[in-house]
Amino acid sequence: MPPPRVEKTGVCFMIETINKTEQLKSIILEDIRNGVYSHEDFPSIRALSKKYGVCKHTVSQALFSLKEIGALKVHPGKSGTVNCDLAQKNIAVLYIGMTPLSQSEFGAELFRGIEEGIRETGKYSYNTYSLPEGDSIGSLDENLDRVHTAGILLVGSDNPYKLSCLKKYKIPFTVVGTSVNDADVSFVAPHMENEVFEEVDLFVRKGRRKIAFIGNIREGSPSSCEKTNPFFNVLKKNKIKISEKFIKKCSHLPENGYVQMKEILEAPEIPDAVFCTSDLLAVGIYRAIHERKLRIPQDIAVASCDDLEIAAYLSPSLTTVRMPRYEIGYQSVKQLMAKISGRRFLLHKIIPSELILRESI
Repeated sequence: MPPPRVEKTGVCFMIETINKTEQLKSIILEDIRNGVYSHEDFPSIRALSKKYGVCKHTVSQALFSLKEIGALKVHPGKSGTVNCDLAQKNIAVLYIGMTPLSQSEFGAELFRGIEEGIRETGKYSYNTYSLPEGDSIGSLDENLDRVHTAGILLVGSDNPYKLSCLKKYKIPFTVVGTSVNDADVSFVAPHMENEVFEEVDLFVRKGRRKIAFIGNIREGSPSSCEKTNPFFNVLKKNKIKISEKFIKKCSHLPENGYVQMKEILEAPEIPDAVFCTSDLLAVGIYRAIHERKLRIPQDIAVASCDDLEIAAYLSPSLTTVRMPRYEIGYQSVKQLMAKISGRRFLLHKIIPSELILRESI
C-alpha cells in the first residue's frame, strides 16, 4: 500500500483517499513513532478530528484499529480520550547469515559498539534478526514488531532489495559498516581505499610482480569496490599484468581461502604475493602455503583486510587494514538516535581505517 498522501491546510491535514480509516491509522501510527504524541498525552477524538480534517467516526475507527495492534490503549470512563500506551523502546539489529553477530569473528567488535551506543541512550533495548543472503528479507515481515520498533540498524548489507523493503516500513534505519549507492539512505562506513592501495603497493615496492587476488568481488557494491578498486589500480599504475588464474572470487570463509589458494599453487606458475579481502580468508591461505612447504613472506607475501583478532596470532603475523568496527557500531547508533529524534545529522558518515604492518609482507 503506498504511503498516505496528505496536504497541510492551516493546522489541519486533509486526507485524500478512499479508505480514510486505513490512511488515518497509518498517519497516526507514524506520528506516534516519531514522538509527536507522548505517553499519557494523547489528544481527544475531537482534537484528532480537527487536526486531521476527518469526522469523529473515522477517528474512532482508526483508533480502534490501532488498539487492536497494540499501539493504543483506551482507558474506560474517559469519554473521547485515548491515552498512548506505545513504548517505542526497541532497536532492531539486522544481520546477514546464521551466525549471531555477537559470535562472529567480524561482527563481535562491531556489535559491542552497537550495544554500548544503545546502552548509553538509557531508554532503548534491542532485538536481533537474521536475514538471508541476496534479494530476500526472509521472515522479517512476520517477525519484526513494527509497532514497538523505534529504529533499525542493518549490518553489512548494501543489497538494494533489502533497502527498498526497509523503506516501506516507514521506520528510521541506518546501514552499518558499508556505504550504499542510495543518496537517501544513511550509513556509517569505513574508508579503506587509501590503506588498501598502500598495502598492495608495498608488494610492488618490495619487488613482487606476480600478485594474486582472493576475495569477494561484487560489481557495483561500494564495500567490495573499496578493496578491489585499489588492488587493480596498483597493478595499472605499475603496468603489471596478471593471469586470470590468479584472480579467485569467493566469500569470506577460511575454507574458501584454503581451496582457492591450493588451486592457485597447483598451477605451473605460482604468485609471489597474495592480497585477500578478509583475514578469515588469510587463515586458509596460510594453511595452503604451509602445506606446500613454502614460506611467508620469503616465497609468498600475504596481505589482507579487517584486522580481526586472529591476524596478530597467525605465524607470521598478518599485515592487514584495520577496520574500526567498534567505532562504526557505536557511531551508527548515534546517527540512528538523531534520526529518531529529528535532530540534524550527517547522512553519510565515513570513519578512517588504518594500515597495520606486520610480518607477512
